[in-house]
Amino acid sequence: MLNSLFNTVIAKLIEWFFLDKIEGVENIKIDGPVIIVANHNSYLDHFFILYLYRKYWNSNELYFLTKEEAFKKFFSRKWHEIMKSISVSRASAGQEGLKELKKILLNKKASVVLYPEGTRSKTGFLQPGKMGAVALAATTGIPIVPIGLEGTFDILPPKKILPRRTKASIKVGKIIKVKKIPKTELLEIHNKLMQELSQLSNESFDLIVDKSVEDKKIYYANYYNELGIRNYVDNEYIPNVYHRRAKYLCNQLLNNGVESDEIYFEISRSVGRLGLNSKNFMYKIFRLLQTKYYAYKSLKQNKKFAPAHYVLANYYLNMFTLFPKKSLIKAENHYKLAINSDSSSIYIKLGFARLLLKKKNYTEAEQFLNQIQRAKVFNSVDYRRKLEAKILLMRFKPVYANKFMEAEIK
Repeated sequence: MLNSLFNTVIAKLIEWFFLDKIEGVENIKIDGPVIIVANHNSYLDHFFILYLYRKYWNSNELYFLTKEEAFKKFFSRKWHEIMKSISVSRASAGQEGLKELKKILLNKKASVVLYPEGTRSKTGFLQPGKMGAVALAATTGIPIVPIGLEGTFDILPPKKILPRRTKASIKVGKIIKVKKIPKTELLEIHNKLMQELSQLSNESFDLIVDKSVEDKKIYYANYYNELGIRNYVDNEYIPNVYHRRAKYLCNQLLNNGVESDEIYFEISRSVGRLGLNSKNFMYKIFRLLQTKYYAYKSLKQNKKFAPAHYVLANYYLNMFTLFPKKSLIKAENHYKLAINSDSSSIYIKLGFARLLLKKKNYTEAEQFLNQIQRAKVFNSVDYRRKLEAKILLMRFKPVYANKFMEAEIK
């Protein structure tokens, strides 16, 4: 009775505060038990699925397969018992848990939920999945219903206690029926199932296999910040979602005692962008002060780390101050330190050239913009920066327009 009340209350809270929309409802008009397979980012995933099941399916019980480690601590154990979770041992490759689920499906006529990834994603990317769900469907004849959960990582990712007030969506795919076939064919069905989960959840696969968890988090923090800064028209989310993800990944590393110039740099620009994107003046100031703090922490790790100097240069350009001339001098000094440490990066030279134009130092600005024109380009972002430098040259010296036009004609 208590368990049912608890689940009902949580499911209602999900509906009121966190649920955006549900798609593919027509795919869940099924009589009898099913095997629900979903991507896994958050403890709240259970409740999103529970809400969906109770609203659109039937009153049959719903069970979850959960790693045995979740039952070792008192509160975690009670939580999972309330959710009707079944403990599975990694040592047994999940065979004991799958046997128990088979009994539930065939004898109790109840439905079960499996997360092929085995654990919550630590980066927001879809992890490689295990074949338990497909094997269970093949031995029982019970259909699989794939479900994509989009946005739960941004509400309550691993290690976070308080959920963020934002929305997530549920997308239900078409049922998959699996016959008793050779294991090699089961693998093919499993791969298609994981592709389906990727599409339903709008999550890309984590394809990085040669890095540690810590290195992956640094890599993806950079990846998310770049997506947020570029703000491409085909991005799945608004910039702040990406910057919050980068900030979260960096904080997880720092909380675990992992420090580096790169980590402090990534968190400095994530909070900086959150501040610059905000319309709230006090919030903007707070985030920009954090930017300064983390950038200096980065330089404490490596005083010649050019990206941190670049961040500080932008901080002094964007921070509200009663002494704008002093801030401009500090910004210029950090640009120079960045160039001294890294004379080849186009983005640093372009930023410095903009500052020089702001100071009306046209001669030196022209020199740096011309250096950019001669620089080698290794990616599309630097190619775009090179074009930006070309536009700046044409704006303050029309002669460059003719020069570039003649070069195009030739």
